[in-house]
Amino acid sequence: MENEFDILNEKLKGIKNSVVEIENFTHKQFELFEVLSKKFPSIAQFTNALKEAEELQECTQYLQEEAEESIKTLDILISKLNTQKTALNAQKVILKEKISTRKIVIDILNKIDDMDEVGIDNLKKILSSVE
Repeated sequence: MENEFDILNEKLKGIKNSVVEIENFTHKQFELFEVLSKKFPSIAQFTNALKEAEELQECTQYLQEEAEESIKTLDILISKLNTQKTALNAQKVILKEKISTRKIVIDILNKIDDMDEVGIDNLKKILSSVE
């Protein structure tokens, strides 16, 4: 799953870079149509193109913000996934230790059956000294 997140993260960064390029292009177009519209105010095409370039700039700005938010969200998800993986690994270690301890206790209990009274008393002393 982590690999899918990495792929998605790279795609989002690619989208963000494309949006930046589009924004740069629309900014240049906006400046061009702004000059043309001021120079030739009677030509409606320049005025319309200026408005369209401005709208396109606003859209690309919105897309860039959304891409940045998506990247941040994905980074948070990746971080949470890594945290959960670390916690899961810690739980696996604890579970292995519990299983190992359980086996040791079972072995001790099996050996107690074969011990005499002196051996059991010695074992009790050893266990009582362990904390």
